Amino acid sequence: MRDAASFADRANWSLGLYSLDIELGDSDDDALQRALSTLWQAAGIEGCFGVDDDWWPDDQIPLACTVSALLIADELWGRVVLPNGHRVICRCLLFRHDGTDELGLYLPMGALALAEPRSHGYVFDTGNRDHLAWRRPLDDWLADIATRIYSEVPFRAGMIGFELDPVRADELHVPDQRWDGYLVVVDGRLVYMPANN
Repeated sequence: MRDAASFADRANWSLGLYSLDIELGDSDDDALQRALSTLWQAAGIEGCFGVDDDWWPDDQIPLACTVSALLIADELWGRVVLPNGHRVICRCLLFRHDGTDELGLYLPMGALALAEPRSHGYVFDTGNRDHLAWRRPLDDWLADIATRIYSEVPFRAGMIGFELDPVRADELHVPDQRWDGYLVVVDGRLVYMPANN
């Protein structure tokens, strides 16, 4: 029987990634550590593991949830309980480019399809608005995590959705009809604009 919380089930990693992506700002290991620690706590992520291409981390020795571990391992893996009560695998990635840090929490669609059956086929049926019924609780939960990170490390911008492009606050345009959720800073306050299309 398949398990959405199993790292070893390669089908869990199929169909792409649903994520919360945050443009933290200028690369700063201290700010990144605060954001990483807050992410783990706010999301309730269980465990912290590195990855090796030759084997899966079900039996790995846990890593410390630190910037050093993230930079060495390239990504950190764990498990998280979704708002619907189901446990799934997740991973955290850091992208450093042009002196800017972008931090992301990623939920693989293969695991989501087990934990939330309504999500199965979502990426192939973009004209069906029924996806908002299962996405809204998930997106709101991810937005709450972002809000908690922002209270510790004010960041530039964020997005919530499927296979997102890199987040750039200075290039971000929030459309009236949104396939993705947006997190924008207005007068020093984080504003969440949920997906509505």
